[in-house]
Amino acid sequence: MPNASFREMAPHEAGFAEVFARDILPIYQASRTEAAALRRRSLMRARIVGGFGLFVVISLWVRAPLGTDASRWVVPLFPLFLFGILTLVVASSGKGAFNARIKAEIMPILLRFLGLKAHHSTPDRSFINIDALQKFRVFSAFDRLSIQDGLEGDWRGVPFRLAELDLSKRRSSSDEDRNTYDTVFSGLVMEITSPVALPDTVILGKFGDMLDGLVRRFVVPDGFYPVEFETEEELPFVVYSVDPNAARAQFGPVFLEKLRAIAEDQTGEERRLAAAFDGTQFRLTLHRRAPFLEINALRGEEAEFVESCRAALADMARPMRVIDLLIDGA
Repeated sequence: MPNASFREMAPHEAGFAEVFARDILPIYQASRTEAAALRRRSLMRARIVGGFGLFVVISLWVRAPLGTDASRWVVPLFPLFLFGILTLVVASSGKGAFNARIKAEIMPILLRFLGLKAHHSTPDRSFINIDALQKFRVFSAFDRLSIQDGLEGDWRGVPFRLAELDLSKRRSSSDEDRNTYDTVFSGLVMEITSPVALPDTVILGKFGDMLDGLVRRFVVPDGFYPVEFETEEELPFVVYSVDPNAARAQFGPVFLEKLRAIAEDQTGEERRLAAAFDGTQFRLTLHRRAPFLEINALRGEEAEFVESCRAALADMARPMRVIDLLIDGA
């Protein structure tokens, strides 16, 4: 197997290549025998399920009435679809547990390298102050909450927390036995102790003139007023504060431009961001579809494992970039 050594490509990766080679790569290499055995078992089970499914489909097709009747072709489609899904599920069985175990082994190394305090796989609800985000109407009402991968630490003397949240609300239905949920939010939430106290302020992404009008009417809390900025290009955010003049004096267009860069880098969409200043607390939400802190160690390609470690390290270092912005970028 070729050695895909870690190549440092970003400022937060400086010095990590040595740590990766000394502490992380041996963990990956020691797991190869177990990973290969797990892949073989999963493949064998998938072949059994797929073979049985193919037998059922062929049997239904043969037993269907002859002729051009559509049922001869339609009837086997459902089991074909069902067994296709089952085959994929069986083929990937064990992947999550295996990757989670490798992640648990290397996480202390990543924490130590970045100087972070702790990682919590399943933090409790109080890890992030969700009530404060609802107070600022960054989050609407929800019925179900999932919070994972909580990180806490400090950078340049500024404490922070970061976690992945999924919020959903049950959709009204006449069928009481069937629960359908709509996503309220899925992504990352950072909670940072701001170096300076700011008036209550909320930053929201723009979605067009008509939707922005609805946002102002139904989302922006009472007593908040628009904060206007003079910029060469239109910003993708709208800002509201209880004290627009004080908010404008504390952070200006440069701050918002850098905030836009963070949103684009993290979500691919600059408007998929919302933030709130609550005294000395700054809370930033980023909608995100990509996996967070996911380590891929099951497959045999070392390069894929290296890139998953790079992505995890970047995720863990993201609050540092935001803190640098709060201190230097205003």
